[in-house]
Amino acid sequence: MRLLRSALSLCAALLAASAVPAAGAEPSRLLLQQERLDGNLRLLATVTETSGRGVEGAEVVFQARTAFGWLKLGGAETDARGKASVDLPAASPYAEVSAQAGEATVVRAEVVLRQNVRGGPATRPGRDVLERLSPQPGFISPYPPVQIVLVAVILGGIWATYAYLVSLLIRIRRTS
Repeated sequence: MRLLRSALSLCAALLAASAVPAAGAEPSRLLLQQERLDGNLRLLATVTETSGRGVEGAEVVFQARTAFGWLKLGGAETDARGKASVDLPAASPYAEVSAQAGEATVVRAEVVLRQNVRGGPATRPGRDVLERLSPQPGFISPYPPVQIVLVAVILGGIWATYAYLVSLLIRIRRTS
């Protein structure tokens, strides 16, 4: 009887060691790659477990970094090889994208799509460019329009008149 129990426990241990992981096994590693297809950008996530086998049925969430945090681009479930993908347009405005998978143990990977380098214009835009952007280009133009200069001259004249009247009142008061 004792020998039978030992043989059964040994068989159970061997079966457990050689068992194929069930669908939905816990991921331990996530690899995120990018590839160009037909002018679009495909993000390919590969989810594996500790032994290196792909995890089937894992939910992968793709996110893009924006100025206000992470924006969810979509989600996909991994296939039998542990791969999930999402397609982005070629003119995607995102510079950094991440993928994450797992529930109890979350694994995450990030990839930089392009360096986000923004330079200012080479030359300052003139009135012809600014007039197309706004019906009142003086509000966005570095050059003051004639109307603003005219209002500044009128207001300056009014304040100069007030200053002259105050100085006259001060002189009258001193003399009396």
